[in-house]
Amino acid sequence: RRENFAFVSEGVLFVGINLVGGEPEGDEGEEEWAARLQENVDWIGEKFTEHASSVRAAVIFGHAGPGESAHDLFFDGFGPLAAAFAKPILYATGDGHSWVVDKPFAQQNVTRLQVERGTEPPAQITVGLDPAAPFEILRDPWPAGTPHDNHAPCVEAGPDVSVDLTGQVDLDGWVVDDGVPGPVATSWSLLSGAGQAVFADPQALQTSVRFDRPGGYLLQLAAHDGERLTTGTLAVDVYVGAPTLTLDDVVVDEGDGARFTVRLFGGRGGAVSVDVASADGSARAP
Repeated sequence: RRENFAFVSEGVLFVGINLVGGEPEGDEGEEEWAARLQENVDWIGEKFTEHASSVRAAVIFGHAGPGESAHDLFFDGFGPLAAAFAKPILYATGDGHSWVVDKPFAQQNVTRLQVERGTEPPAQITVGLDPAAPFEILRDPWPAGTPHDNHAPCVEAGPDVSVDLTGQVDLDGWVVDDGVPGPVATSWSLLSGAGQAVFADPQALQTSVRFDRPGGYLLQLAAHDGERLTTGTLAVDVYVGAPTLTLDDVVVDEGDGARFTVRLFGGRGGAVSVDVASADGSARAP
């Protein structure tokens, strides 16, 4: 399933599955429900087989916990997989919305952690090296008054783009920060390029930029939270397209002279010759 995930960090396998609480509704819901439960079993089995020889423990995240018949298909399949894995497993769930740390599974290498609802403080889980007690679980690791650890902002300037010299690039950067120690200041700038870049609003995440010459440019989005600075870049290829002409419409009486304006866009600065002729049938009686 696309929403499931798995990764290994410092010798621990982390697996996430789409295992919601409740029960299926209707025949169509039951069919999808059963397929999803089986796909979750297959996903865990695949990751256990792939990483069992190289990790010391596993942590699984699934919203629903054991004890409800609607999830028997999953937990009946999960049990043998856990036994074959034969290493400590923490199954983290939240469907009961109350604090529980126990071993409800027949396979005693599996510990369940059921956390409280989102209004309660987060829990901290540390996976240690002792196989007899591998999981250190702190219910409220950051009580009131604990100083915040300032994390640097996360910055994304956007994908690389190409643009005609006569056009503009609409920039759509984004920044995520923990709010410590204060608001984030952002700014766009030109790191390198064939010419000049003119930003409509250099301090705005969503803004536009124009260029005065064709060639390659490298733009930077910087975010500073008052202590830590993070930057992201995007490359812009500015090209010169084929020149285009516009000719204004003019209405005159027959026999009178006409004055009109020809406009050239996208030229390279050289001389341009323009031939203009009237088409047959372009005149009419008043």
